[in-house]
Amino acid sequence: MRAPKFSLLKSVVAGVTLLASVQLNAQITYNLNLNIGAGTASGQITTNGALGTLGVGDILSFSILLAPNPGGQFTITNLNTGILQTQGIVASAADLVFDFSGSGIWAAQNPGIGSGINYICFTAGPLCGGSPSAGITMGTTVFGANFTAQSGRQVIARAATTVVPEPEVNALMAVGVFAIGVFARRRRHV
Repeated sequence: MRAPKFSLLKSVVAGVTLLASVQLNAQITYNLNLNIGAGTASGQITTNGALGTLGVGDILSFSILLAPNPGGQFTITNLNTGILQTQGIVASAADLVFDFSGSGIWAAQNPGIGSGINYICFTAGPLCGGSPSAGITMGTTVFGANFTAQSGRQVIARAATTVVPEPEVNALMAVGVFAIGVFARRRRHV
C-alpha cells in the first residue's frame, strides 16, 4: 500500500513542477535606450520568454525609434521591417545581451533588408551600414552615418519589469505543497 502513495506523491510533485516551469516562460519586454554615434535608438523588444541564445521566432515584437544625426526620425517595428538574425542575442530575465566578439548579426530595416535606409544593426563584424568593425550602426537617410564600435558581450536592452509568476502558477504550487503535506502526514499515521 505504501508504494502507490509514494508514487502518487512523486507524480503530483512532478506535475506541479512541470506546470510551473511552463507557466514561468511568460513574455518578457525589454527596454532599449542606446546612444549610437551622434544619434539615439529607443524602444521595446518583446520576446516569448525564452532564455539563452534567441532564435528568429523568439522575438515576438519590437518598436524602435531611430533618431540619427544627421537624418530624420523613423520608427521601425516588426510589422514594417525586414529582419536578418543569426546567433548573437542572448536573453536573461534581466536583460538582452549581444555578443560582439562572436559571429552574429541582428538587423531590422524598412522597407526591407538591403534597402539602405531606416535600419538598426547589431553586428559582430563589418557587415552592415558601412560599419568598419563589430558594433551598432543605424540610420534613416544617410547609410552608415551613426556607428558605435563594440566588443565582447554588451547589454543592449534591460527587462521592463521582473518576471512574476502568473496566479495560476502560485495556485498550482500551493496545491502541490498541500498535497505533499497531506501525504507526509498520512505516512506518519500508517
